[in-house]
Amino acid sequence: MIFQQNTCKICHLPEGTLEVVLDENNICNYCNFYDSQLKQFFERKKDPEALIKRLHLFKNHYTYDAIVGLSGGKDSTYVLYKLVREYNLNVLAVTYDNGFLTDLAKKNIKTTIDKLGCDHKFYVPNIKAMKSLYTTLTRLTAEPCIACMLIGLYFNFKLCLELQIPFFVNGRSPAQMLATLYEGSWDNFHLIIEQNLSPHSFKTSMTIANQYLNNTKTILNNIYSTEELNSIYEHLFPNEELINENFCTEYVSYFLFHDYDEIAIKKFLAEKLDWKKPEKDPLLSHFDCEIHDACEYLYQEKHGISMLTPEIAAMLRMKVLNSSQINDIYTDNTMTEENIHASVQSLCSFCDFSEGDVKNILMKFKSN
Repeated sequence: MIFQQNTCKICHLPEGTLEVVLDENNICNYCNFYDSQLKQFFERKKDPEALIKRLHLFKNHYTYDAIVGLSGGKDSTYVLYKLVREYNLNVLAVTYDNGFLTDLAKKNIKTTIDKLGCDHKFYVPNIKAMKSLYTTLTRLTAEPCIACMLIGLYFNFKLCLELQIPFFVNGRSPAQMLATLYEGSWDNFHLIIEQNLSPHSFKTSMTIANQYLNNTKTILNNIYSTEELNSIYEHLFPNEELINENFCTEYVSYFLFHDYDEIAIKKFLAEKLDWKKPEKDPLLSHFDCEIHDACEYLYQEKHGISMLTPEIAAMLRMKVLNSSQINDIYTDNTMTEENIHASVQSLCSFCDFSEGDVKNILMKFKSN
């Protein structure tokens, strides 16, 4: 696929990829949607006290006050620490081992749980269901991260409903929240943003949960066979009877209420939890996933841009990054051929792909 060279004058997203459309002023649809719908939420003064009050609404009413998905990376570890030590909440930490957690991530998870003393569940997936999810989505989209996104959202949401945990608190950075949002986007995360900043309501949580589930199931129904769907649904999705206006878990974004500073977060974790990062650890990097470099390689080959680009664009949109910093971030995150090969091999091993299969997947998109 050949992309046009025109780019948004604000965020630098290129027209012709990721549904980017420029208006007559060379401003993209992502920036226009941010300006008209989302800017008010992200450029307001943060209000940590509002989050404290929200998460204490049902303190001690249920077995756990909240759940946090713990990957061993900086953001989830930081959020868990804050909720346990500073918010004084009874939190269940959950790690979903899809087979791609790095050794360093696992060490950080163990150290964190040992020091915080909170309950922790380490789930190993239904391998058949997960292979089906990763294999088919990679063949169809060349983006294995979509499978990770579905697992991270729905598996923990399912667990919350089954255990009656009122809040599922995530550590998505503001840039990650905004990376896929534009008018008419497949991503409905703006609904969660609006919900988090409105008075709590189980009924609203129910409405948003049903919308997400129905949209996702519609997509999966067009992809998988009935047998595959049954396995995936059983593993990932909750019993719909558990979603009702009397109780429904709310997906809460910690960094809607707190300032986000990646460097400060890493320093804090090193001091408080002896959290470790790799020797090479640039901004926006992800060391906790073995197939990250494979995903980046596939994304670049498919879209002609880095997976970092939507996040960088969001940071430019929010004015927390300036254009002079962009090249350094890309350069610092440059992958070696050795790391790409090792990461692609991990993906191929899990999905039963050959390297020829990966090339064929990419050829499909290059010929469009």
